Amino acid sequence: MFLWNYEDTSVCIGSIFKAYKNIKSYPDDVQERIGQICSNYLYNGHQRIRTLYTNQAITLLENLDETPHVILYKLIGKYFESYYKKDYTTMQIIKNSIKACGYQTIIDKLPK
Repeated sequence: MFLWNYEDTSVCIGSIFKAYKNIKSYPDDVQERIGQICSNYLYNGHQRIRTLYTNQAITLLENLDETPHVILYKLIGKYFESYYKKDYTTMQIIKNSIKACGYQTIIDKLPK
């Protein structure tokens, strides 16, 4: 899931937001790839200052289609939104949900 470093994703993330404004209109596999890129961007940049790209990544994840195979990316977007708002209750709820589905390795990689 976490494949690229922050610098690599920062180079292309702006063009992704321009190209995929209406993310729900794209096929499921494209949404999944874009969700993966945005998740990686948020994970790798969480120790940096929150930027416009951070907000756009969270919004894009929020706007993914309501299909089962992208739900994890939507949850990660919600987690980072809560992280930046310091909403620790919501962060814990999301972590518990992801853990209950058997994804402990993802939980271990999320910021605390």
